[in-house]
Amino acid sequence: MARETGAGSTAAPVHPRDKSIPGAQEGRKETYVIQLLSRIELAKMRAEEGQALVEYALIISLIAVVAIAMLTLTGTNINGILNTIANAL
Repeated sequence: MARETGAGSTAAPVHPRDKSIPGAQEGRKETYVIQLLSRIELAKMRAEEGQALVEYALIISLIAVVAIAMLTLTGTNINGILNTIANAL
């Protein structure tokens, strides 16, 4: 869709801002908008991937803390049992 700028034209003149949009003179604003939306979606996907990595890191650190606490408690209990057996001998 080419915009006409002649005397009897009913089409709006080309806005100076439209000149900076690639393909605006040829009426291809739709292509620019689609590219812009696809870039936005890609940025969202990358942000969600980063968010998921942080969540996984938090889950792994929580599991590590719980495992260390359980091993510490179990180690103390086993140490007491072994000391009781050693004293009985």
